[in-house]
Amino acid sequence: LVLLCQLHVMMFAFPHCTGRLNNLKQPERKDVFTSAKEANLFTGRHLLNNRFDFEAFTADNLERECFEELCNYEEAREIFEDPDKTMDFWKDYSTKGLKIKIGDETLQKVNVTGLLISLVAAGVLLVIIVLLIFYCCKSRCKSRQPPG
Repeated sequence: LVLLCQLHVMMFAFPHCTGRLNNLKQPERKDVFTSAKEANLFTGRHLLNNRFDFEAFTADNLERECFEELCNYEEAREIFEDPDKTMDFWKDYSTKGLKIKIGDETLQKVNVTGLLISLVAAGVLLVIIVLLIFYCCKSRCKSRQPPG
């Protein structure tokens, strides 16, 4: 607050400094700001098409529905619209699973969520088993002690 009150005194005490500020070239607005379209391209986020209600508006696509994500028989039937083609695809898809092709190699996608949930469940189960064993051993030791 004190410095703010002294601001007008400083401007009159050093007039040559304030004159320099007026002569400085201001940067052009186009160097600082960008258009809304360019900004949206930079910060935009694209949702997957087959999430929530978007699949009602987009056409069925085999790549999107069954290779980028795990699909069910109903989605495959909607894509092929022919029972014979659907069964041929579904036999192959259900036995081989979800795979990625990179050049000549075929890699199978890993369901990260399922893997994480199974590892956590296995860890919790292991802790429960150890606690039960500890409880049983402790209760046996107490029952073997002579009274008194």
